[in-house]
Amino acid sequence: MAVPFVIASDLPRDARVYVYGSGTGGQALARYLIRSGLDVAGYIDSFREGRVDGLPMHRFDQYLTMRRPGDALLIGSTFVGEIERHLVAHGITDALDGSLLAAAFLEQSRMASRVVDGRIRLTVPEAG
Repeated sequence: MAVPFVIASDLPRDARVYVYGSGTGGQALARYLIRSGLDVAGYIDSFREGRVDGLPMHRFDQYLTMRRPGDALLIGSTFVGEIERHLVAHGITDALDGSLLAAAFLEQSRMASRVVDGRIRLTVPEAG
């Protein structure tokens, strides 16, 4: 099982950091890592490649050929179990689970978007 990831200072400053998952959770996690002063080398995705938020996105099969000892791989997706099984099947057992942290950042962002004039705007459904 992937070790839960809680704080950026737990990662070695010289590690190449990759985030597995290029969706909103992975992007929120990558932004946090960058704000914390870490060098995020890119995203890993099961099937896609390209760029996300200016960072390279590699397919998993590409990452396998690039992987180096000391790389930090953080799972920033809600599909943690599936991704973890996939990683272990390919001999990667040191990934960190950043999914809860990513979810917390997304919720924080959603809450911030509801703040108006210093107050939280609540939407109450009408009785029907």
